Amino acid sequence: MGRRVTTEGAPGPTAGGRPGLPDLSKIGVWCDPRPFTVDESRLAAYAEATNDTNPDRTSGKYANPVFAVVPAWDTAFEMLKGTLDPELYSRSLHGEQDIRLSAPITAGMRLWTRAAVVRAAPASTGMTLSARALSVDDDDRPVVDQIFTMFIRGASLPAPAGEDIDQARSPAGSLTREVGGVPAARRLDADQSLRYSKASGDTEAVHLDVEVAKSFGFPDVINQGNCTFAIAAQDVMRVVCDDDVSRVRRIAVRMSSPVLLDDTLTTRIYADDTSSRIFGWETVLGDGRLCLKSGLIEVGPPPDSTFGDSTHR
Repeated sequence: MGRRVTTEGAPGPTAGGRPGLPDLSKIGVWCDPRPFTVDESRLAAYAEATNDTNPDRTSGKYANPVFAVVPAWDTAFEMLKGTLDPELYSRSLHGEQDIRLSAPITAGMRLWTRAAVVRAAPASTGMTLSARALSVDDDDRPVVDQIFTMFIRGASLPAPAGEDIDQARSPAGSLTREVGGVPAARRLDADQSLRYSKASGDTEAVHLDVEVAKSFGFPDVINQGNCTFAIAAQDVMRVVCDDDVSRVRRIAVRMSSPVLLDDTLTTRIYADDTSSRIFGWETVLGDGRLCLKSGLIEVGPPPDSTFGDSTHR
């Protein structure tokens, strides 16, 4: 993690940041590792909260790959929030998630996670702020390397700051063939965001309090982006790797539209003509709008002596 942090022409940071800007002095500052014990009841609760039906996950044996955000939530999200003043934070939404797995998360693991804000960048209608979280097991073996990205509406950042991020995107023009066998549309439950908040620790008020959601301009509470992601990931895995989480090496997506709790999700999957291991995917709402886009999943063979080797990263 010794990459030099630059501000690439951005205003110099101050101890508390500048009004309307994140505190750039906090980029590249890593928190101490924090432990998280993965137990069967926690994994089973996450499966229930995301309408999962796979027996290995409902029993609490294996985790949905998107569960990887849970052990890192308090570290990565706390680091992101720590760079923003209350006004900037009030305009922030979860924008992207990119998860790389060196091993599947299973019951009985204890994960140690540290995180840092690593990138701030201008966007067309605001700016993005990204944190990286690294999780290892008790023997210091890598398990998860992931990027959390927040989008801050209306914020203006003159130039990027921090390190470059390897965005998970399939090569342009390579996703030409839609894969068949995708499950039918799935309707969210009325209590979906409440159940997910209890199972994941994501208790942001915009997902639970109607008045707060309305203050953001939404007609009602919206589903957590990672909850929508976890539900869609089930459909993607069923098609591309027989729903075997141990074969997932990377899964990533961009959240593009808010999702209300009375909506439906339909996921489309595309083969990548440049690789038999990479698939693109996207999820649409009942009215056809994309809510998850630029999705990517990279799969490998079932676990063997080479699983966890960094050559796939």
